[in-house]
Amino acid sequence: MEKIETLIREGRAKIRTGDAFYNPHMRFCRDVSSCAFKSLEEEFRENVCDGFSASGIRGIRYYLEGGAGKVDFVDANASACGIIRKNCRSNKIKDCKVFKEDVALLLLRNKYDFVELDPFGSPLDFLYPAMRAFRKRGILSVTATDTAVLCGAHRNACIRNYFSHPLRSEYFNEMGIRILLRAIAQYASSYDFGITPLFSLSKRHYFKTFVFVERSAQKAFESAVKCESISHCFNCLHREIGIREACPVCKKKMTRAGPIWIGEIHDLGFLRRMEQSCEELEEINAMGDSKVKETIQRMEKEVGFPPWHFNLHALSSKQKKSSPKIEEFLGKVRKKGFRAERTHFEDNGFKTDAGIKVLRKIV
Repeated sequence: MEKIETLIREGRAKIRTGDAFYNPHMRFCRDVSSCAFKSLEEEFRENVCDGFSASGIRGIRYYLEGGAGKVDFVDANASACGIIRKNCRSNKIKDCKVFKEDVALLLLRNKYDFVELDPFGSPLDFLYPAMRAFRKRGILSVTATDTAVLCGAHRNACIRNYFSHPLRSEYFNEMGIRILLRAIAQYASSYDFGITPLFSLSKRHYFKTFVFVERSAQKAFESAVKCESISHCFNCLHREIGIREACPVCKKKMTRAGPIWIGEIHDLGFLRRMEQSCEELEEINAMGDSKVKETIQRMEKEVGFPPWHFNLHALSSKQKKSSPKIEEFLGKVRKKGFRAERTHFEDNGFKTDAGIKVLRKIV
């Protein structure tokens, strides 16, 4: 039986879903992605591949809200392709093509300035063909929903698939994003591409990142050396870059994790452009959640810190104390001469350049 087509209004787009997959819980991700796409330089918005298009909602929003030039929609499902064509016509998307085929095959055959990868589960199988689709520069947009693997719930699978040891710590979600970025950097460097993450989002059950790739042996090398292991102490919560057997704070055995991407996961200038784009899209009622701008602002404050964050509840629990209010606590850290900011990863999370000895005394 044919599924009844439901009219969906999202951003500036009006689509009908029919048999095509549409996940309303990913609206926030598409809102943030639309802000990011609108913030790109024009050269990266000209020739777009919307992989795993489903209903076509993401590519259509890139066209209507972000000024995309030519958009290629691709999905392996014939019914979905029919829905995409209808949605493109109803939204007056003129410069577009719809392909019924495997995303990887299309990427190996064509060249693009912007590639969207939003598969079900892991994006690993599509990173290789995505790199082949770029000439000298481009933007790779990746969604990963295999967060249980990346965050350590399935440790062996992460080691087997991502060649990285995950860490089931209080900052497991940041570790997951950094493992994903390290994988992207690896695939990119094999084709002499260096990467620069423009923004990286952790929300619900998914990770989302926009990455600038540029062909250069030197930049590929610079990306490669930004991938290292870290050591974490579950006894006192000390953590550091590199491999260390015994914790320098409490002398207990440390746990190795990684390799991960230890560089920045956001570009501050790009985030500020995203914030401006968010305000412009809010003016035309294209944003579905008022917390999009707040999330971007928190991301801005995450730049310039070590590659992890702390959880105030976990820190307080280790000290056998009740957890203070986070803003009061951060104020005390700053008075000691250290930087401290809240993070988008969790409401009770914070980033700081202070060590665990300082934090234990303050809490």
